[in-house]
Amino acid sequence: MFEMKKLNDALDQRIAELKKRQDDLNREYVKLYNENNGVCTPEMEKIIFELLENDKSIEDACRRIDSKFHYLGNILK
Repeated sequence: MFEMKKLNDALDQRIAELKKRQDDLNREYVKLYNENNGVCTPEMEKIIFELLENDKSIEDACRRIDSKFHYLGNILK
């Protein structure tokens, strides 16, 4: 049970880090968008791709949490 708590805490921390990074990237993107009058630059493209990767990482972490708790629930039945 302790291992599950550690795993959950680690995944929660990773999700929080990714969400903070998402917020930072969104702010940077808006700043660049405004500076370039809406014209997409290579920097903005890099931000978009990182945002997409972060979304995927957050989804993967959430799936891992769900599967671990589903597994634990089956063990405890």
